[in-house]
Amino acid sequence: MKPRRRRASRFPRPSFSWRHRPPAARLAGQVWSQSNAVTEQEEGRPRWRGLAAVLALAELGLAVFLVSGPIFQVRHVDVRGAGRLGPAQVRSIAGLDRPTSVFSVDAATIRRKLTATAWVREATVSTELPDRVVVAVEEWQPVAAYRAGPQGRPLYLSDRGVVLGPAADRLAVLDIQGPAGAEAGVGQTPLELPLLTALVNIQRQLPSLIGQTVAGFQVDGCGNLTLVTGRGWRALFGRVITPEEIAALKDKLAALKSISADVNFSSPDLDYVNLMNPSEPAVKLKSAKPPASPSPSPAASVKPSPSPSAITPVISCA
Repeated sequence: MKPRRRRASRFPRPSFSWRHRPPAARLAGQVWSQSNAVTEQEEGRPRWRGLAAVLALAELGLAVFLVSGPIFQVRHVDVRGAGRLGPAQVRSIAGLDRPTSVFSVDAATIRRKLTATAWVREATVSTELPDRVVVAVEEWQPVAAYRAGPQGRPLYLSDRGVVLGPAADRLAVLDIQGPAGAEAGVGQTPLELPLLTALVNIQRQLPSLIGQTVAGFQVDGCGNLTLVTGRGWRALFGRVITPEEIAALKDKLAALKSISADVNFSSPDLDYVNLMNPSEPAVKLKSAKPPASPSPSPAASVKPSPSPSAITPVISCA
């Protein structure tokens, strides 16, 4: 029996050579292992990092130059609308009277400081390069001058009833004399706002209502209100403490209007008009004299009371 011939393989057997070969050169851009990976991007990183650091230092130096350099130092502060405070006082409150950069001006902080003062109602702040700041101020306008008692110092009141400061000319606004006492400070409210609003409205309406002007109002220690007209005669309104009593002033003005056809409000002989009871207003003339008291008789021991027009009303605090 002949031995079987072994078929030749179609695939040649690999031949192995264990000889030492030099390592292949690394190719840029190809990652061979986690430890020795080299890319073109990583080779250029040190240069970019250095350039970024130089640019950051340059920006920092430029910022320091802009903030503290002489080019952008504030040299002009335009103050607009300030009449009571004055431009110098506005600059001092805003902190713009000291050297500062136009870039460090904080508009919100300056506005808050200015509106915290009594006279400033609103304020806006803007900057104009290279060295200008514009501060526009809107001030409160006084509607009345309030004084505590006849000898009190007049103080301006805003339309919110807040003391603004000493009144330079109390005749230019509504004059209100309150009860004697301690002087109210700036920012305080010595008069209730509803009452102040009512008095200002009366001052504005009286000329068209009866052809007379208001010289001022007086409020005594019991809260009783008296109007003094430009002619000198008075209108007695009674107590104005509660909201209902203040609201009743409207009816009392209507009662004053209702007697305008029968009373000469321009007469120098007119003393006062009593409006405490609006349904029965009473007029007192300076020339009116109480009737002579009759001689007492045995049959009549009670003296007749004088007429209401001759009685000067005594207002109590009850």
